[in-house]
Amino acid sequence: MTSHAPPTPRSLAVFGSACTLFLALLTQPYWGLGRDGVLYLGQVLHHLHPAGLSADVFFAHGSQDRYSIYSTVMAPLYQHVPLDVLQMVGVILATGATLAAVYQLLRELSPTGAWMGVFCVAALNHNYGGNGVFTIAEEFLTARTLAEPLVLWGLVFFQRGAFWAAGVSLLTAAAFHPLMTIPAVVIIWLALQAWEWRWRFALTLIALTLALAMAGIAPFDALLQRYDDAWWRLVREVNTQSLLSQWICVDWQQTLVDATLLGLAGWRFAPPRLATLCRASGLAALMLVAASALGSDLAHNRLVTELQLWRVLWIVHVLALACVPLVLAGLWTWETSFGIARLAAALVANAVVTAGAGWVNGWAMLLAAALAIAAAYYRVQLSRPVTCLAMGGALLCMLGISAADAWSAHTIWRSGYAAPLLSPPWVLLLGEPPVCLPLALGALRVWQGEAATHGRARRAAMSLGLGLLLLAVAPQWDRRGDWVRLLEHATLNRPHPFDTLIPPGSQLYWQDEFAAPWLLLDRPNYYSRGLGAGLLFNEGTAREFGPRWDQLKSLDAAMYRCRVMSDVSRQPEAQCITPAEETVRSLCRAQPHPDYLIFSAALRPSALAAWDPQLPSWPALRFYLYACTQFR
Repeated sequence: MTSHAPPTPRSLAVFGSACTLFLALLTQPYWGLGRDGVLYLGQVLHHLHPAGLSADVFFAHGSQDRYSIYSTVMAPLYQHVPLDVLQMVGVILATGATLAAVYQLLRELSPTGAWMGVFCVAALNHNYGGNGVFTIAEEFLTARTLAEPLVLWGLVFFQRGAFWAAGVSLLTAAAFHPLMTIPAVVIIWLALQAWEWRWRFALTLIALTLALAMAGIAPFDALLQRYDDAWWRLVREVNTQSLLSQWICVDWQQTLVDATLLGLAGWRFAPPRLATLCRASGLAALMLVAASALGSDLAHNRLVTELQLWRVLWIVHVLALACVPLVLAGLWTWETSFGIARLAAALVANAVVTAGAGWVNGWAMLLAAALAIAAAYYRVQLSRPVTCLAMGGALLCMLGISAADAWSAHTIWRSGYAAPLLSPPWVLLLGEPPVCLPLALGALRVWQGEAATHGRARRAAMSLGLGLLLLAVAPQWDRRGDWVRLLEHATLNRPHPFDTLIPPGSQLYWQDEFAAPWLLLDRPNYYSRGLGAGLLFNEGTAREFGPRWDQLKSLDAAMYRCRVMSDVSRQPEAQCITPAEETVRSLCRAQPHPDYLIFSAALRPSALAAWDPQLPSWPALRFYLYACTQFR
């Protein structure tokens, strides 16, 4: 009899966690230090070694670090733990905490339904907002990485009525990243109003904010200020992801898909507490996105722009992904005329996949799904052959897009000094959501359902198979290139060949490099586009960074276009990294100008020194150091 016993809750939790790990390893690879992770690491380095980087444009006028405890908390850890280890462990722990919080948010559902929601959060596309800049559960370590699970656990405690625990969790999250926490506070306030109208008195906080602004207390004093024209131009050109008017079609497509999923879950298919959270999140998104559009894009208000209220979309995206199985199952079992609601489910699934892959035809799929849902609501009849044909077309379209996405990932080289994407084609195809998610969901149903009562032997075989798959995909998770690994292993105490040739505090322009001046040489970075992140908050940063942006933005754009063409054609990027000599002369004659320059190609004047980083994936790579005085 014991051999036919159903699985225990603990064994189901272990199997569900293993499936989640498999999906995360397969679909969310680790690329290492990059993007905003460089900025946050720079803030830690500045905290540890302020003298070396104090003249850097990102730090000279104050950075966002003054609103976060991230550097204070992380600096001691960076002194005792290797950078690459701390980065990777931080990402793993934060992602695990995020997925655990998602499971707790879905506890009203059946265990199978909750795990299915976790699977979707683990496997589906994580991008939200504008220009593909921001993601949930980022693959590099930032203050957002730590704040997100704390915010989600705050929502979990709120759902359970543990208001003190929710407050502590949200306050801790705000200490790391207040902009990620503000939307959760608004969501909780809207949810509380649904229970008790007296919470509307919290609107008096608006009067308090206005009083603080009139008293000149930062950052509230920015509420009464507007960007001047010169500053606003830089905000529009450099911080495009922060302005809704700068978002592209695909960004709004993903936002609309998330809103549709949240609306269907909150107003139709979710159980009471989850439905309340979904409705409050939807209303908060509508309010905060509208406030961001009016206050930032139209009024150019400093505080509204700095708060980036549209960041509420990160919570919307998490909940929308978690509710995908709930919505699809609800549509599939909707008791209306045969087939039309099931066709709507197939079209919604297609819209989720196509929007996540960045294909613009997600608009068409979403419109078709809306029409099918409306038809199901009004009990419109469709013949069985027509319905089956439409569902088959939607399925083939979804599989075709996934196959094209996997092939693209296999053939296109990564930009920068990384190796080609070496993952076997079968791993990339298995990592597409229409392939891996049904496998995981089917395995969970077999483990928990009636088939699992055939005995422990079947569950043992399934565990063995899952373990072998984990062993197969685990080596594919770490996809850091050799250059990233070199940067992560760099220390400020290790001498660099260029170190003695560049006086401390010298402004260094390292073409197409963001982290190298800080990590390898402990020198101020004269220009990288990422340094402009601070100009949104600091006028001094804008005034100093603006001339550098005007000098080099055209070179940046030309290199980007060249790299895209090199990726598509799979040709060497040598022509992209060789600047025209006259361009360098113009840069060195301008005011301001860098003191030293590093290029990946030798120019006509003899280089002061050359450095071979000895990258296995790019053995011909060399870096050449020049002084600006050589080009005048």
